[in-house]
Amino acid sequence: METVPFTLDLPTCLCTAFALSMMPIAYFFSTALIPSTEKRNRFLFFWHAYDALTHLFVEGSFLYECFTSYVSVPAGLNREPFFLGIKDRVYGAAYGTGPSARLWQEYAKADFRWATADANVVALELLTVFLGGPAAIYICYLLWKSSSSRTTASSRGAAKAKLWLVAPALATAELYGGWMTFAPEWLTGSAQLETGNAVYLWFYLFFFNTLWVWIPGWILWESAKELRAAFVTAETDERKSQSPPSSFMHLTFILLSCSTAIAFCTAYTTVSIMSYNAYPPHQPYGHPPPQGYPGQPPYPQQQPGFGSPPPQGYYPPPQGQFGHPPPQAGYGAPPPQAPYPPGPGFHGPSPQPPFGGPGYPQHGGPGPVPGPYGAPPAPAGPSHFAPPPMPHGPPAMPSLGYSPGQMAPGDFRQQADLLRKSMKGFGTDEKTLIQVLAKLDPLQSAAVRSTYSSHIKRDLHKDVKSETSSYLRQGLLAIIDGPLMHDVALAREAVEGIGTKEWLLNDVLLSRSNADLNAIKTAYEHTYRRSLQKDVEGDLSFKTATLFANVLRANRHEESTPINPQLVHDEAKTIHNATSARIVNNVDEVCGIFARSSDNEIRAINRAFTDRYHTSLEKHLESQFSGHMKDALLHMLQTALDPAMRAADLMEDCMKGMGTKDEKLVVRAVRVHWNRAHLDQVKGAYRLKYKTELAARVRGETSGDYGRLMVALVE
Repeated sequence: METVPFTLDLPTCLCTAFALSMMPIAYFFSTALIPSTEKRNRFLFFWHAYDALTHLFVEGSFLYECFTSYVSVPAGLNREPFFLGIKDRVYGAAYGTGPSARLWQEYAKADFRWATADANVVALELLTVFLGGPAAIYICYLLWKSSSSRTTASSRGAAKAKLWLVAPALATAELYGGWMTFAPEWLTGSAQLETGNAVYLWFYLFFFNTLWVWIPGWILWESAKELRAAFVTAETDERKSQSPPSSFMHLTFILLSCSTAIAFCTAYTTVSIMSYNAYPPHQPYGHPPPQGYPGQPPYPQQQPGFGSPPPQGYYPPPQGQFGHPPPQAGYGAPPPQAPYPPGPGFHGPSPQPPFGGPGYPQHGGPGPVPGPYGAPPAPAGPSHFAPPPMPHGPPAMPSLGYSPGQMAPGDFRQQADLLRKSMKGFGTDEKTLIQVLAKLDPLQSAAVRSTYSSHIKRDLHKDVKSETSSYLRQGLLAIIDGPLMHDVALAREAVEGIGTKEWLLNDVLLSRSNADLNAIKTAYEHTYRRSLQKDVEGDLSFKTATLFANVLRANRHEESTPINPQLVHDEAKTIHNATSARIVNNVDEVCGIFARSSDNEIRAINRAFTDRYHTSLEKHLESQFSGHMKDALLHMLQTALDPAMRAADLMEDCMKGMGTKDEKLVVRAVRVHWNRAHLDQVKGAYRLKYKTELAARVRGETSGDYGRLMVALVE
């Protein structure tokens, strides 16, 4: 390899300045977010901010050049191995013309491997950019959280425990990555390194690379000190009391860092070597509620339709409840099976309103309540004379909490007084706030907020907002807002600002009843003076926007619509023909079917598709779609097949992997808690699949008052 002499020209100065510019940026954030009294934390923040910026922007640009910059060569002139298996191209920064290509052309003067797409280097950089960079950002977040005066003591302790788990793991991985980058060169005589030029050797190679030796080594030393301190504290606590020491969790997290670091190293080793040589439906929250909710005329109980899975997901009412006969199996439906087993301590649905508040009819209870939107009052007692289903099914009423102005009857002054007392004076009694608010159903929540306003002469939403912070505040305000206005706020959050929170749109808008969607659209327009449909369509790409436009028209077939077997077979065939053996999928046809079909029809289509094509519809969608479109279609399918299991999977998605997705957890825990019968099903599904209680899992992933609220919601 021909040596290029060092020349201090303008491009060289610009490249060097860009590489070093990450330091002042990192320093600015460290001084702005970490108090000056915590010098170690400030330096740790500075380093990991610099680390993240370098991995994501500097090394990320290297990967970009490796996969996009190339030169074509005549057949037979390229030598094996061929990058990406392409024989007539040579990839790498050497063949690019942009600023990032020029940056790596400069560095390649010292290390020739960075001029081309060296497989070993690319494999290591993939891990560095996509694992190391995000891990460094997460460490910065933990440092900020553990240093913030607004964080509670328990939250700071949890943040420190996670910090000394992730930081030494990342430090070990970076040391190992550096070793695997340069050790092979040293062992083979440094053929790819320019060591004869002092600038290339000491500035490009030594300075820029050994930063990732000295500082990770120091971090490991600091983590060893933290480990020793944790052992000393644990031993002291153990001598004082036979109960588990208070620092046990801190100690456990630090011990786990060893195994995590080994996992990082194993991943690096693996890529280095490789580069070198049907459950049934249950009524979910947001769907039309079971017959007999307040303000809803009772409809005849529907029988499972064509292709319906067995109703093992229900807690079925006793025979004759609601005045209906026991459900019969429909065409193509297998025999009924047992429901998800209740967990320990389960005693059925939640009782009357807390604190002795008077009750109101629930799930087919006896008292009639005037229906919303001018609906006629429900008849008292069982509906023995309910009319048969209409050809297209009668329209479902809105779910509980989706009729504006509807509140639970009774006296809620005791709850209002407790809430005011918990926030009055110096400090806040978060425990009482959680105790009062966590178990309210939608109508009770509306009644408590109204009573607080009339009895205390204050706004409960404003008081809680000013007295709490972070995710605890987010959860409490969601309860106070109630399900309808919480969904409206989430829909706005999903499309507001730069980018789209696609998961929020899926959670809030998909698999909803027409009545609930219409309530959300009306409340959104009333609150923001904007059209929800236009906002969503304007924020999504063309095909996904088409799907959501169809959904937001709110013209789904009602769940009471009888199943048409011939139509079901035709829909299954249409989905297959629109996606199989085609260069471009006919997305509009698939979107139209999913947007207009009821959950009962989607289950039947799934069964017909499996019988006809000998593969599940879920696997077919996974193979034919990608990105947000795939996520949305799978969300609709999985919710129809088993809403309890789907909700359980969404809860687990908030907690799996490194770190807890707190925003998602708050949203999903609040939304699932509104329907207690559905929550019981979700807990059973979670226990069945993940072999642990949902509340125990949430308790292990959260801490402080925020954690207590999350556990209270799902218990």
